[in-house]
Amino acid sequence: MIFGFEHFHPKLGEAPKTLQRYGDDIVSRARRLLLDRSVEEIVDIAKIINWIEAQDTVKDGILSEMFLEAEYLESQPSYIDDDQMPIEVQRDMALSINALRLYEDKFILPDTDINDLQWFEIYATLALGLIDTASDDEQYYGSWNDKEEWVHDWRILDHVSTWIIEAMEAITYAEGLRSVDLTLIESKSKVSKRNAKAAIQRHSKTNEAIKKLADMYKCGNYKSYRNAAQIYCDKNPSMVEHLAHHNMIRTLSDGLSEYLKGRRRSIGPE
Repeated sequence: MIFGFEHFHPKLGEAPKTLQRYGDDIVSRARRLLLDRSVEEIVDIAKIINWIEAQDTVKDGILSEMFLEAEYLESQPSYIDDDQMPIEVQRDMALSINALRLYEDKFILPDTDINDLQWFEIYATLALGLIDTASDDEQYYGSWNDKEEWVHDWRILDHVSTWIIEAMEAITYAEGLRSVDLTLIESKSKVSKRNAKAAIQRHSKTNEAIKKLADMYKCGNYKSYRNAAQIYCDKNPSMVEHLAHHNMIRTLSDGLSEYLKGRRRSIGPE
């Protein structure tokens, strides 16, 4: 996932109308935890979340946990394989909260320009970012012209509910952290302020390029993700100048693949 606030204002926006009672509750609880943070700081925290999710340590950790869970399920007498999607694809769609927990277990928070940043604020921001994603999906699927009204309503509910459930878990975890004195951090690694700031800024620029590439890809007809990435780079050199030239196409095509998988979106109604 790539979190931002393009469809929901973190301080003033309203939750999706779908499951609104739950969405309103999540939003009010998250804003209470982020009361002293500015909009700019919340946006910067979302960039940190995006950077954490992209770390190989986090991705590999989620994949390892999934393999262990799959092995356990397959060992159970009642287990039925329902032709599930490949586990690598499931990893790309994994709960974002799992990514943060894996990083939190091993590392101290990056020493960025956000003064006295706390883990509970990161999880609260994640909750609001998931509300933004839910709002985006509600608008996207709400624009479809389905022949059957029940199909239309079910499709919106199916997608929005996914993000609402994740957001509820994130805000509940954030509140739990807020009430705990986290002191056992001596064994964790730490990223220097200069290195963390530069890495997060680069990653944020890459995410912006991937989102623009995804918009282009959905509106065109391309041979492959790599083909779309090459065309995007040729047309938008200023958006990718921060990327290493030898790895630029692979970075964008891999990012496009993960972004589209994570959004679970269909192209459109029949």
